[in-house]
Amino acid sequence: MMSVVVQNVGPGSIRGPSERRTFRHGVRRIGLGVFFASVAVNAVLGIYALLAPNWGDTQTKILLTSLCVTGAVLLALANEPAWERRLLGPVPYAGATLGAAAFAMTIVAIWTETENETAGKALGSTFTIAVACTVASLVALVRLPPGHEWVVRVTLGLLGVGAAIDALVWWLPGNETVGKAMGSTFAIAVACALAILLALARLAPRHCWVFDVTLGLLAVGAAMLAVTFWFGDDPPEFYLRTMGVVLIAFVAFAVTVPVLHWIDRGALAAAEAGAGAVRFCPHCGKKLAAEFGVQFECGRCGRGFTITPNVST
Repeated sequence: MMSVVVQNVGPGSIRGPSERRTFRHGVRRIGLGVFFASVAVNAVLGIYALLAPNWGDTQTKILLTSLCVTGAVLLALANEPAWERRLLGPVPYAGATLGAAAFAMTIVAIWTETENETAGKALGSTFTIAVACTVASLVALVRLPPGHEWVVRVTLGLLGVGAAIDALVWWLPGNETVGKAMGSTFAIAVACALAILLALARLAPRHCWVFDVTLGLLAVGAAMLAVTFWFGDDPPEFYLRTMGVVLIAFVAFAVTVPVLHWIDRGALAAAEAGAGAVRFCPHCGKKLAAEFGVQFECGRCGRGFTITPNVST
């Protein structure tokens, strides 16, 4: 069993990250305050809508506005952890900023009641990119075992391609080819997200083949699903049956992965404790290798710590 002892590594290296953390914590507190206030307003307005005899357009606009504020704050809070850990550069900031802009445009549309095609296309593109940036920021927080990091990179790449295509579709007059490409891209991106969830499991060497087979079935099933978009309204029956068999086999293997993770967790924890190493920074999650009893400074967040064995039971 191990415990982490946090130690300062010097005032010069700590001041910058400490000041940034203080600012970010302040922003987080403000965001949480706005979020809970908007939730309270939504609840009050919802109850009033059910009980009041005369519910008009103004009350509806107020309720929708409050919901938009809640959505904007949720997107900002979802991007905050990646922003705090300085992951993906400007992507978390873009997700929060574009999300706020999209919901602000929605609020303007609610109160002005104008139908502007260009504004609608701009709103759709902005919201698409904001959601994609937010999902990417959440994906970047995942720490996968060694050898599986490529799944995160592929997922982020597909999210970028899918978001770009989707944002472009808003401005094209009924382009069927682009729509098919968007569907195929997002099908593969969803498959990669499932692969990330599966890759969180840590299996003993004797069970690693189960993960490999599961990942292979997922890849084949996702590829077949992506191709389905290009068949039109009448895909071949044999193709659909084959895809169904592959997906059923994938589900059967997929449900065994978390069970094997639970079975193998004790043996893997004992092996890591015996190796005397930590695989990531306990503060920001950056990958590193630190040994027992050695003071270590994280290059990302600048915080220092040592790893000591805990012999207490």
